[in-house]
Amino acid sequence: MAIKKIYGNVGSSIFKEEKTPLSQMKPVVKNALLELRRKVEDAIQGNYLLGWSEISCNCCTSNHNHPKSKECDISLWGVPLLPSKGHEGTNIILLKFLQAKDYKVYDAFTMLEKTLKWRNEFKTDAILDEEFEPGLEKMGLVDGTDKKGRPLLYTIHGALRENNLYNKLFGTDGNKDEFLRWKIQFLEKGMRKLNFKPGGVDSVILITDLKNAPGPSGKELRLTAKKLFISLFVDHYPEILYKHIVVNAPFWFYAYHATFSRVLSQRAKNNFVLARPSRVAKTLLKYIAPGNLPVHYGGLKRENDNEFSPKDCVSQIIVRGGVTDTIQIPIAEVLNLTFHFASRLRVLRPVLIYFVLRLT
Repeated sequence: MAIKKIYGNVGSSIFKEEKTPLSQMKPVVKNALLELRRKVEDAIQGNYLLGWSEISCNCCTSNHNHPKSKECDISLWGVPLLPSKGHEGTNIILLKFLQAKDYKVYDAFTMLEKTLKWRNEFKTDAILDEEFEPGLEKMGLVDGTDKKGRPLLYTIHGALRENNLYNKLFGTDGNKDEFLRWKIQFLEKGMRKLNFKPGGVDSVILITDLKNAPGPSGKELRLTAKKLFISLFVDHYPEILYKHIVVNAPFWFYAYHATFSRVLSQRAKNNFVLARPSRVAKTLLKYIAPGNLPVHYGGLKRENDNEFSPKDCVSQIIVRGGVTDTIQIPIAEVLNLTFHFASRLRVLRPVLIYFVLRLT
């Protein structure tokens, strides 16, 4: 096959956060991508990306050249993996596997093979239609985006205390695998909101709220979480998790995290953010605009808010001590005005704060 056809319009692809065109990448990155594209092309056309098969299609030939085989339709997160199809998201997907393996082509290719086989065995393509233990739906919420448009995935562990849900899942007669499948379903729902195109959003932020979570005795939950973050997320969702922010962590979690983090790669450690209870709002507002952050986390977003939406502009002003400042709000007509003040104050000495409203 002609090299030009295999590599397609590779020059217009975009690389991770820096949005760097391939033509401007470092030679080692560019060469690794081109080599991985060639290996994936050969594997799909040869019908061995998922293992050799002589009965996978009606056009099978003795040399396993299957231009119309099922493997030619292999896709990942809605993006075709066959490079010669010229899909603009193919390079973005392949770059994620390369980056996860420090641009070692063989390792990235092996990781891609294992991911596709795992998804086939785990039946991830059908997992969105599955129904799980009632109450689990309260644990996960895909709500809003960060400042860069990344989907926000909230996991509320306190929901496990409701309706004996923890014992139903992790008790003697519980079904731990059900929780694991639900967690993957939850992540796949977030994946549906991604856009693997040049300039598109290709990662998510996971926010884990441990308020009222089961205590140190919740061993089975911790083991499942360990499997998720050390094995499944790292091995099969490379560079998808932009940040994992843990908030409202109880005291015992810090000791657990110190042990747990020892087995994490440096890349995974860099993506992990642990926010102490006193710094939850400050930490989350670093990544999320106030209008997209729920009120109980220090933002301005309220449930069932019919007056304001995340699309409304949120203004912020910092007034230093002993300084008077002016906020101007242009009003084109006579209106009934409602003011909601959200403030984070650290008082160093007794102060008086005056709000003066003057309509002109």
